[in-house]
Amino acid sequence: MFGSPFQRRKVERTLAKYLSPQASSSLLDGLPDGRSITPGHIELILAFVRGDTPMQIGERMGQVADIGVEHGAIAHDLVSSLVVLAHGTHPAPSERQFSRTALVNSLRHTFGSNIKIVHGAASGHYGNFGSDTRFSFTFSIPHFDEALATLGRLEFGQTEEIRS
Repeated sequence: MFGSPFQRRKVERTLAKYLSPQASSSLLDGLPDGRSITPGHIELILAFVRGDTPMQIGERMGQVADIGVEHGAIAHDLVSSLVVLAHGTHPAPSERQFSRTALVNSLRHTFGSNIKIVHGAASGHYGNFGSDTRFSFTFSIPHFDEALATLGRLEFGQTEEIRS
């Protein structure tokens, strides 16, 4: 697979930015199971946007993701009108200071009555979840379903912090 040990080390250094050492080794060695689940403190932000057209919704979702990344969060997924942001879900330390409150305030200021937000922190797990045929680098926290239910009950323009 690699022409030289130098090439393998170069790939290992690149993968170390995104995967745990165990997952990197499994991947490079061609092993079928690259799952690696790590416990950690996770800060979650669920943002639901609205717009007049699918194009506007898509643009707003992209803006939410960009603002999240600017504040040091990871945009884990964009689905329909929902953007899932989190901090503390990556093994490499972020170069940016993270403040969930600052991120939420920035989103509220930018989108006003066109967004509703649920946010909070919990002990959870992150890593490569999935099966032998499909992996997703994501996270799991207790009571995620309750956070989604809370988001569904909010009116646009509202924000709620969930407690774990």
